[in-house]
Amino acid sequence: MHRYFTSLYSFNYPRALVSLLDASGYKTGDYLKALNKTKDFSSADKQKKLKNRSKIKLLKTLLSAGILLQLILGGLLIILGLNRHLAGGVLFGAALIISYPIVWAYLLALFAYIYQTWQRQIRSKS
Repeated sequence: MHRYFTSLYSFNYPRALVSLLDASGYKTGDYLKALNKTKDFSSADKQKKLKNRSKIKLLKTLLSAGILLQLILGGLLIILGLNRHLAGGVLFGAALIISYPIVWAYLLALFAYIYQTWQRQIRSKS
């Protein structure tokens, strides 16, 4: 259980999520199944070597930037709450920091769903 939580908050977490998405072929259902079965995200990115495709690099960069933004916002809310400038800032900031692995894993699933839908529309038009 300890390994599960440490892998959720590691620097390689975005790479592991993108690796799971790529291994699932960008299919939402397959990605969610793989996400729910994964107990150690540090080994998830070792299952398949990612190719240096621009799509994967872009996803990893956007995911990392979003996570960083959420962490900064959480820290800012905590600081504002501690300085008594924002009621509930400490708790909400802590919730933002603690929840980022779940938030971004499922936002990536939403991306996969939108990508799947877009691909179907392109295929149906041609």
